[in-house]
Amino acid sequence: MSTARSDPYETLGVRRDASPEEIKKAYRARARAVHPDVDKSDGAAERFSELQRAYAVLSDPEKRAKFDRFGHASDDVFAQTAASMDPDDLGSMFDAFFGARGAPGQSRAARRGRDIHRPIDVSFLTAVRGGTETVRVDSGSGVRTIEVKVPPGVQEGAKLRVRSGGEAGVGQASSGDLIVTVRIGKHPVYRRVTGAPKDLELDLPLSAGEAALGATVEIPAPDGKTVSLRVPAGTSTGATLRVRGHGIKPRTGEPGDLRTVVVVHAPNPDQLDDDQKRVLADLTAKTPAARDRFKN
Repeated sequence: MSTARSDPYETLGVRRDASPEEIKKAYRARARAVHPDVDKSDGAAERFSELQRAYAVLSDPEKRAKFDRFGHASDDVFAQTAASMDPDDLGSMFDAFFGARGAPGQSRAARRGRDIHRPIDVSFLTAVRGGTETVRVDSGSGVRTIEVKVPPGVQEGAKLRVRSGGEAGVGQASSGDLIVTVRIGKHPVYRRVTGAPKDLELDLPLSAGEAALGATVEIPAPDGKTVSLRVPAGTSTGATLRVRGHGIKPRTGEPGDLRTVVVVHAPNPDQLDDDQKRVLADLTAKTPAARDRFKN
């Protein structure tokens, strides 16, 4: 039998002092090229069997030591190795590396590819409006950039599935899926409202005059437009004013609201002239202090 006289080091293409890691790496590289499912030329099954027998010897410290000591005089090493390998399972070592099953010369059994799980960073406005984000996936067959569709109103920690975005299937089986876990970024203006998944919130700065006398102000909406909001006279810091229907707009159902939390800003005294300061002092003297409610 020709394989009984082959040199396993030559078969794998490694030095005689090669480490176990180098032997494994060499086997992986050659097995990919000569596996009968890849190499359709005559004798492919025999070459693959020879490669596996060589790896079976060199990956076993005892068998390797025996071959190193006796060389081809130890043909029983190869005979024992070949005899111990079930012909229906010659692909077992290849399977261990590459996840395939099947004897040389036979098609591998069809098997769906594995799902791949990855986190994905989604911008705040994409999470609100919906859109697309990309994620890079290395599935062992190269790095791919996959586009993920993000539905409007997606929540932190939600899992989105991209069909057939995972590892390739074996044989005629389908690929696995890409499953991404959403991580939503912050926004300098908007916040999500706890307990109200379709509502958004922002702080609304008002001058003392606007809060005291009332005003109509323009505020930004998450769709990029501006909307008018009527501020009632006497509005205080902490009051919440709503703009109906300008929150998150899901694909189905009613949109949420945009909530504005009032923050009244006192004027900068360095920017007031003497007349303005006198007016404010007179107004303060004639207006009951909010702290009056502390009095018994």
